[in-house]
Amino acid sequence: MTTPNHSASSPSTSTTTSTTQSFNGGAQDVINAALRFSSAADIENVLNFYKGNRHQHVHIRDEALLASRVRDGHFLILQDKDTGEVLASSGSYDYTVTGDTDRASYAEIGSTRFSDKVAGFGLYPLFIASQVVHGMLGRPPKKMYIANVYDDSPVGREMLTKKVGWNVINATPDIIETFLKTKDPSTKGDMRPMTWYGSPASCLPHESRVILGYLATPQIKHKKLDCVLNIDMSGFDLANKYNPHLKSLASGQWDSLMSDEHGKNMLDLQGVSAMLHTIHNTGHNTGFADKTGRRYGYKPS
Repeated sequence: MTTPNHSASSPSTSTTTSTTQSFNGGAQDVINAALRFSSAADIENVLNFYKGNRHQHVHIRDEALLASRVRDGHFLILQDKDTGEVLASSGSYDYTVTGDTDRASYAEIGSTRFSDKVAGFGLYPLFIASQVVHGMLGRPPKKMYIANVYDDSPVGREMLTKKVGWNVINATPDIIETFLKTKDPSTKGDMRPMTWYGSPASCLPHESRVILGYLATPQIKHKKLDCVLNIDMSGFDLANKYNPHLKSLASGQWDSLMSDEHGKNMLDLQGVSAMLHTIHNTGHNTGFADKTGRRYGYKPS
């Protein structure tokens, strides 16, 4: 994972074009972009984006692994609608540790990078929360979503914990070993101090509300510059296909269920995913069963 680039004054090396429009009587630069999850057609563009946007807090990943994750739809990208250029990207990497064979134990959210053109629009919470909720509705890991932030990246740490609601975790040797396998071989010797964070099921309602906030305001004003970013959400799964699931998770009884004394045992990522699909695909509520066999009902608001 990376710290968000908030340097609004740094010169852009991007070739992205912007238009000028009038808002409330004044002229502003406008960037028109589309948000969506990746496909095989994006591999070359995404690889080139990372090669052209190196950052000290963004790990260089094994190129074959990165390409496969892009191909399989595990990257969220923001793309200029006029030029097709990738402006921002974030991906997830499956970690299967000892004892788990049927699905990933963890999924790391990483490779989060914003080009100079879109730095300063405050997109970091949207990208992280969207990766988690979208992944949870697909094939969630058994345990939780995880990420690491270099200790010399206080902005990244603050954004992850205060804006998205993640918690500090102790990374097991299995996690560290798997993480190192995702890196480009030339960078595996880089062992700068970092802290690991986790997003358990209890973070999902807050993350869903974060996403809904961006969906409600797809036109974002730059924090410092006289510039506007218009985000086309029409191809974004959480704005259409999974929007009812997102709204259910952001409201109703989920917060109270996840915060009660049994919450940690009751609601893992797979349980939440199965329940949401049951509610929205069939309209039938079967309730949750926790790890002890105790069942909990849920009635969506």
